[in-house]
Amino acid sequence: MAHMMRTYIGIGIVLFLLACGSSTTGPGQDLGPGSDGSTDSQEDTSVGETSDSVATDEGTDEGTDSGGETDVGSETSSSDSGEDVAQDVAEDVATDAPAADAGADTSDPPEDVAVDEGAPPGPFTGFPIDVPEGNENNYFFLWFYGMAVDAEGRVSILWQGTSGTESHFLLSRTNTDVSAFEPADVVDTGFTGEIGADVLTDGTDQLIVWRRDNDVGGDDIIFRRGTMPGVIGDDVVVFSDNFGVDNHRPHMARDPATGAIVVLWQREQDVVISRSTDDGLTFSNPPNMVTPTNLQGFISAVAFNSSGTLVVTFHGSPGGGTTANSVYGLASNDLGLTFTEAVDLGEMAGGDGPHLRPSMAPGTDGKVHAVWHRSGSGPDKEAFKSSTYDGVTWDPPTSLEHIKYEPYIRAGRGDLIHLSGLDNPPIVDRSAGQEPGVPVYVSSPNDGLSFGNPAVIPSTEAFTIVWTDMAANLDTGFLHVAWWEYKGNQNKIRLITVDP
Repeated sequence: MAHMMRTYIGIGIVLFLLACGSSTTGPGQDLGPGSDGSTDSQEDTSVGETSDSVATDEGTDEGTDSGGETDVGSETSSSDSGEDVAQDVAEDVATDAPAADAGADTSDPPEDVAVDEGAPPGPFTGFPIDVPEGNENNYFFLWFYGMAVDAEGRVSILWQGTSGTESHFLLSRTNTDVSAFEPADVVDTGFTGEIGADVLTDGTDQLIVWRRDNDVGGDDIIFRRGTMPGVIGDDVVVFSDNFGVDNHRPHMARDPATGAIVVLWQREQDVVISRSTDDGLTFSNPPNMVTPTNLQGFISAVAFNSSGTLVVTFHGSPGGGTTANSVYGLASNDLGLTFTEAVDLGEMAGGDGPHLRPSMAPGTDGKVHAVWHRSGSGPDKEAFKSSTYDGVTWDPPTSLEHIKYEPYIRAGRGDLIHLSGLDNPPIVDRSAGQEPGVPVYVSSPNDGLSFGNPAVIPSTEAFTIVWTDMAANLDTGFLHVAWWEYKGNQNKIRLITVDP
């Protein structure tokens, strides 16, 4: 119930803010990944706050950039906030899209399948296809959580749609040639995944983890190994918390060599981990701490290297609101029972923080890659990449050339590595001549040593992209790029394929 109340409070206040407008943005602003209406600060003053009265449901990140820019993607660290920035956009932007674009044409719902003319855009092999159920105006907002590719080459997309008090948590899967989506399967109902979810595949089954409100006012972290079609399987409780403590942002990784599964999530102001060595039938309980005792931890990322070492990154700080967030890296050789000393990757990258929102992917030759961005003021926005073999010794971080904000990294076939993100922050000071960021993706043919030219992700004309993700077919090498876009009260979840 508390999570529902926070959702409704956030919706109401954002409606008010959208109606009033913003002095730092002009008409037609791109509210892409990372925008939630909060302002940027070099410090996270909201660490430890749990108030439900926070206007944006994001904490109280009160500072403003000296350059006049509003950094809506700066991640506050409140235990009550902290939805992934893209998911915050889902709640604060897409939910309120009708108020932001009251003149939108709602008489014609978007088509179930995109109809395009001419040659495919850019490097893409065809035109975008749509998740039909996401494009029928049945939901007043959507959430797009993640995607995976199975052994048949089918692409699965995990998402949620809400209409009134009804919320459906769904998995949509394409046919084998990725030319259309099959009917969506309902994974769960109720307010289940509004604070994070994740999907993987072991080649055959769909592995799904999400957060669910339980009957006694707490949170459950739920795992399911779902057999297709139908995502049929038993729900396994990874962790059940009946003490009113926030548990959110669950995500996972699977060791391809042993099949071990680890689930990580944020519990209040710490990152915790639980493991399964029996294909997800049972999970270790209670969870183990990932964050050291001298740090608070929030958004995290995880990947296995080729020898089974578990490498984790998270953004956090010593707490107390006196130190900006940084990104830390550490490793475990026993599936999270113990961890190495945390390495401050933000400090290695230099410059003022906060350093935020890490993303990770396994590379070749035993390496693991991490990317994140530094949320400085004005032109100081910058994204970094660092790699490690063991989570103890990290390469000096290098600045990403084409992506400056919200970088995400995914492994491809062989030496291919793929990045997506924005070439500029999503909300800027148009009066100063700044342009909002454009979502792009870029690929590396040599395990991240160099990257090719960026390609713009082809949103529908007049639609705004809220969130993007990628998944590669490791057999064929094809890269699948998906995104969620909106215009007024029209939402679309779209997918396109690239032959890198």
